[in-house]
Amino acid sequence: FYLPIRESCTGLYSTILTFCPKECCLAGLYKKKYRHNIQVKEGGLRHWPKNLSILQGHQSEVTSVGFSPDGTKIVSGSWDNTVRLWDACTGQSLGQPLEGHQGGVSSVGFSPDGTKIVSGSDDNTVRLWDACTGQSLGQPLEGHQDGVTSVGFSPDGTKIVSGSWGNTLRLWDACTGQSLGQPLEGHQQEVTSVGFSPDGTKIVSSSRDNTVRLWDACTGQSLGQPLEGHQHWGVSSVGFSPDGTKIVSGSFDNT
Repeated sequence: FYLPIRESCTGLYSTILTFCPKECCLAGLYKKKYRHNIQVKEGGLRHWPKNLSILQGHQSEVTSVGFSPDGTKIVSGSWDNTVRLWDACTGQSLGQPLEGHQGGVSSVGFSPDGTKIVSGSDDNTVRLWDACTGQSLGQPLEGHQDGVTSVGFSPDGTKIVSGSWGNTLRLWDACTGQSLGQPLEGHQQEVTSVGFSPDGTKIVSSSRDNTVRLWDACTGQSLGQPLEGHQHWGVSSVGFSPDGTKIVSGSFDNT
């Protein structure tokens, strides 16, 4: 009901209430006051559907999604080589697909201020995009020798971390696109997930080698020994707790 309410708030009581699910908040608050409205006898909903919207437009499987920091937009990446922006309220596509990658897009994300989008691709590159215009910002960030599997901004938006099928991570300057230092080496198989700690001082990564690793975000040095415990098929995803004191990992071993 977002669109009709936006177009005519005064029509809320006479039009919207008629078709509201019987047990939704709007119905509970206002229907008793407007008893003479048209009543739906058959086919009416009791609750709002859990599926709010289906966003259609990609031509192949979607690999990565995320909300903008203010919650108004959604970004998605796909094996159709494109990145797309969507209106989070209406589900409508915003502009044309963001094109430039020569391989499937594996990972996408917004910058902390919501003005940029980062994407990683199977074409071995990382790209930056203007979140308002959809224009590519500068040249592709090149350095990985294999497909990029995961990307993310630092909390202050000045750095980008990327992981790849080549077992390495890389750090990039988010303003210039320049690679920062040497590749972060240590994993024995492809890197599956990367991310910064909330204070931006550490990076966590997971790999098909069944380990999780911590890195110094300034020096790129490995911090301590690999975190071992998962048994089979590799670690698929990792992330920090909001206070930065804990790490959670998920694995193909079902744990």
